[in-house]
Amino acid sequence: MSQTARRTQLVGGGLPVTRVRSDAGGGGPAHRFAAGPGYVYVQVADHIVARIGAGELVPNSRLPGERDLAKEYGVAQGTIRRAVQELRDRGLVVTLPAKGTYIARAEQSASG
Repeated sequence: MSQTARRTQLVGGGLPVTRVRSDAGGGGPAHRFAAGPGYVYVQVADHIVARIGAGELVPNSRLPGERDLAKEYGVAQGTIRRAVQELRDRGLVVTLPAKGTYIARAEQSASG
């Protein structure tokens, strides 16, 4: 049976950050999100935008599935679903039914 440990700590400038660590193999989620006001799905969307900007996720590539992203970020699938909707609203991704969600081409996202 896996256990999850949650610990809130203050980081640079006194910003509280909740770290989530799973004791089941794999080490848990690789990302941390600021505790406090603001929606987690927006923080996830912003992090994905940063990954696009850094070249980790390139235009026309497929975004990992909701289940994989939920596990990677340590959040519920519904949170990922809302984050992807946020990215669609920003014009950064395109979802094709039964195909997946893809990073929009640079000129496509710039025009939206």
